[in-house]
Amino acid sequence: EEKDEEEEDEDEDDDEDENEDEDTDGDSSDEVITRSVQSSFEIEGIEIEDALANEGVFIEAVAEFADVDESQVSVLIEVEDRRRLESGYLRRRLEDTKLIVKFSILLEESESSIVEYGEALERIGKKAISEALLNAASASGVASIFEDIDVNSGVQDVDIEEPAEDEDSDEGSNDIDEDSEEDEEEDDQDDTDEPEDEDEDKEEEDEEEDEDTEEPEPTNPPDTICNDDSTSWYKKGDTSKNCIWVGEFIVRCGVKGEDKVLAYEACPCACVDYDDSDADEDSNEGTDEDNDEDSDAGDCVDSTTWYKKGDTSKSCSWVLEYAEKRCNVRGFDRVLASYACPNACDAPCLDDTNWYKKGDTQKNCAWVSTYPQKRCFVIGEDDTKGYESCPNACDGIDTD
Repeated sequence: EEKDEEEEDEDEDDDEDENEDEDTDGDSSDEVITRSVQSSFEIEGIEIEDALANEGVFIEAVAEFADVDESQVSVLIEVEDRRRLESGYLRRRLEDTKLIVKFSILLEESESSIVEYGEALERIGKKAISEALLNAASASGVASIFEDIDVNSGVQDVDIEEPAEDEDSDEGSNDIDEDSEEDEEEDDQDDTDEPEDEDEDKEEEDEEEDEDTEEPEPTNPPDTICNDDSTSWYKKGDTSKNCIWVGEFIVRCGVKGEDKVLAYEACPCACVDYDDSDADEDSNEGTDEDNDEDSDAGDCVDSTTWYKKGDTSKSCSWVLEYAEKRCNVRGFDRVLASYACPNACDAPCLDDTNWYKKGDTQKNCAWVSTYPQKRCFVIGEDDTKGYESCPNACDGIDTD
């Protein structure tokens, strides 16, 4: 009987231990921890300068659709450039810029709650993000800047990480240790004999002599002309703009030279990515009069009325200062700078100045360029489609 009683006591102790373990496990799952929930979404229709200047709008929008306080949110806006290569007169250039809005939300919750929150966050779609952005923009008085914005994705790539720890204290202690070690090293150096210093001086002198005797490596100038490129070709009216200049920006492969030879013909290495298949076909078509007109097409005139949306001081002359980036900016009338400022952007004037939409003389190639995705397929008065008569306006549009 005594043995049975002892065994029963042991079983009760074991049960109590198991219950205690379960309690501790439950406590650990409910323990409050700090985690950084990171994610992103994609947008278009706003310039990077405007987006960065209105970072607070994005923070407010994230706080709204993520249902957290603005103090818990931080954002980072990055650019993703997309390029497309089309045939014929069409050339490769930067399309509308897509922005990646990366955001981080700092949470202090239990681990299970944070995991559930991350799963719920990933279910937020484009509509909720778009509404939150417009609400935040209206509240900040910048609704006009965000009116053309397009949200291309919902919340994506949710990741939960531990926040970066504050290493100031550790760095401070390390600095103290390093300082003490440096002091000890200085004391040791003071106690050493002078001959060691002399040996060091000799070693330094030997190293300098070795450096002087080393043969200098041959250096090639950065502006090296490819062997296949013409050394005599240059843009009409400007001898300084040769094949090297063409290679800096592929749109220049459509520029005509002083000898009326197109850049991509004279500079094949600089224009290795330029598709000239349709250009060659069209160059063999037409009468002599058409050819004369084409030769004058390079003498384009920049618009005197175009300016960047929201800033009347940024005209075609402003585009010219930094053409590689600014030729992709849209104007107040949504016309791209590359279309309105052909001289500044070295874009050949290939659009038919006589073309217009059937039944409406006001809707010409400039009108097509403001919304090329649809207007390039409009039928003209001469029964040609927009992309056939306005190849410059329809650059980058898939017409297959």
